[in-house]
Amino acid sequence: MLFVVLAYFAHVIENSLIAYLIKDIGPYIYLPISYFISTLTIFCYGKFINFNKKVEKIDWHLALSCKFPFLSYIGGALIGNALWFVSIFLIGLSSVSFIMVFIRLFVAVYAYFFMDDRYPVNKIIAFGLAFIALCFYSYSSLENNQLGIALALLSCIAFSAESIGKKKLALSGLKVENMVLWRYFIMMVAFISAFVLLYSFNMIPSDMLNMPSNTQLFLMIVTCFFGSVGAGVLLFYGLRTIPLSIVEALNTTKPVLFSIIGIFFLGEVMTGEQIFWGIVIVITSLYFVMAPNEKEKRKIA
Repeated sequence: MLFVVLAYFAHVIENSLIAYLIKDIGPYIYLPISYFISTLTIFCYGKFINFNKKVEKIDWHLALSCKFPFLSYIGGALIGNALWFVSIFLIGLSSVSFIMVFIRLFVAVYAYFFMDDRYPVNKIIAFGLAFIALCFYSYSSLENNQLGIALALLSCIAFSAESIGKKKLALSGLKVENMVLWRYFIMMVAFISAFVLLYSFNMIPSDMLNMPSNTQLFLMIVTCFFGSVGAGVLLFYGLRTIPLSIVEALNTTKPVLFSIIGIFFLGEVMTGEQIFWGIVIVITSLYFVMAPNEKEKRKIA
């Protein structure tokens, strides 16, 4: 549980710093640079923890047997992060955080269809209430930025695929640092390639091409460390012993914390209606994730 808690706070610090930096730097420059730094960070981390250890060959047979969870882990992270970064840029950390609760709900929907995890009526009602609350939440925004809200919701679908793939990989026996390194390397190549392509066709606004200052670059390095080693590697260690449902239930508390950080430290503004509907989203989602299913009730009985 210690690794999960440490990963939780590392993720909070990472996201808070991203929200602080990306408003000034913009997603076009931030994404390729940050993933380059993250890849380098996790590479150095792997070398450090394996110092004076015999270099083990990659078990490619085992790796190939996990190709579908790996594709889910990488593909979900790639699409989810791209949409999430843009949504953070458009509507801020506070607003996006409440919407990200739906990652837990989508993971639960996957369990319903593919893991024979059936839900009682009360859970189905809770899911419906959470979605209705999101609709009211979206239209209570001061900015009324429906694009940012839609992108955040789409990123939840991708992140749910990443969470499922990550849990399966954590139990696969593959080395954690290698899996995280592959993730960041592939995403680095993808985002650098996308930047080059967009830049070649003059599709990036000129005011979004300013390089980060030395202070911003230092904060990016700190952010990437907390993201790659803290939220990345440590969470893998935690998922080896902690059920995904517990991790997702813990993550459901993040929106309130992120909203406090966004309002008091990042100068973001939320309406009273948004705060109300955001709390409804968190409560219904917590109930959906934590209330026992039919199988669990039968075990208790």
